[in-house]
Amino acid sequence: MARGLFVTATDTGVGKTVTAALLAAALRRRGVPVGVLKPAETGFSGEPQEWPPDGYALARAAGLLHEPRARVVPYVLPEPLAPAVAARRAGVQIRLEVLDEAFCAQRGRFLIVEGAGGLAVPLNEELLMADLALRWGLDVLIVARPGLGTLNHCFLTAFYARMKGLRPLGFVLTPWPDAPDVATQTNPEELERLTGLPVLARLPRLRGIDVEARQWDGLEDALRSCELDYLLKHIT
Repeated sequence: MARGLFVTATDTGVGKTVTAALLAAALRRRGVPVGVLKPAETGFSGEPQEWPPDGYALARAAGLLHEPRARVVPYVLPEPLAPAVAARRAGVQIRLEVLDEAFCAQRGRFLIVEGAGGLAVPLNEELLMADLALRWGLDVLIVARPGLGTLNHCFLTAFYARMKGLRPLGFVLTPWPDAPDVATQTNPEELERLTGLPVLARLPRLRGIDVEARQWDGLEDALRSCELDYLLKHIT
């Protein structure tokens, strides 16, 4: 099985895709063979071979847009729901063997897997996102909002990851504001105290990057401006 990382979050729309794409692009820039995989992407009803936004972002960052879409995003579903619910309503069965095939097709690469929502989001009637990370032997990176409320969300996510037998590596807080309020300023230290896990990066809102609009003109600027070395050292 490939070495790799499972990128999860405390909620949907937190910044997983941008974080995962930044990591893929940064590793590729350093000469590391990178693979990317999003087991299921919901909320996209384009043509069968058209890349959905998250899958496009990951494949573009890793230089894999030439590969079959199904190798990067095995399941694409039209309604913006949890994968198990979206699949059920679309009459699709998300099969573990299909996901395993996509994972194993990227042997020899450092594989970045991006979940959907959080670790307890269901993929099908038997499988949660956390089960995939455990099955594939991947450490977990938790992406979260930096402001008020994130302590509880992060603590619960880290607690659940450990309960499932996973190894959480730490947190990425994003988007880190230009003028953080008191809660945001104090959250990283308190988060580390509560969970025993490090805050590995504080990513600002990145100009020129918009996942839904497929706008990635700012990727190179982001790679230069974001302090990713500390994060990369902990994931590879």
